[in-house]
Amino acid sequence: IAGNRGQVNYSASKAGIIGAVKSLALELAKRKITVNAVAPGIIETQMTKDLPEDEVKAMIP
Repeated sequence: IAGNRGQVNYSASKAGIIGAVKSLALELAKRKITVNAVAPGIIETQMTKDLPEDEVKAMIP
């Protein structure tokens, strides 16, 4: 997880989802239930549309 300026709420919510998934996975493993989360990379949205192109490219592995 990498923070972005002005987006502490976004980073905190992503970290919360990751923590919840890890906890649920441990809790439900005894029932043979797998818990996963999908966290896509950067996609074009209202939140990202004004980012400079060089910053967007730097976020793509």
